[in-house]
Amino acid sequence: MILLDTHVWLWLLHEPNKLSNTAQTVIDTEELQNGLLVSAISVWEIAVKSSLGKLDIPLPIEEWYKLAQTHFS
Repeated sequence: MILLDTHVWLWLLHEPNKLSNTAQTVIDTEELQNGLLVSAISVWEIAVKSSLGKLDIPLPIEEWYKLAQTHFS
C-alpha cells in the first residue's frame, strides 16, 4: 500500500510521462491490489490551489474530483 503525494497523484492523472519507470511500475502493482491511497489533504490542496488560480485542472473541481475518484475504484 502506498500513499500518493499530491503532485504524484496529479501526474498520474494528467501527466503520467513525468513519473519514472520505477514509480509507474510500483503504482501499477499497487493499483492492481487496491493499494493506492490519497490523503484528504491532497484533495483540499488541489481545491484551494485551483480556486486561487495557482493550479489549472481541466474541469470544475467537483467534476474533476468525481472523475479522479474513478481511478481508484
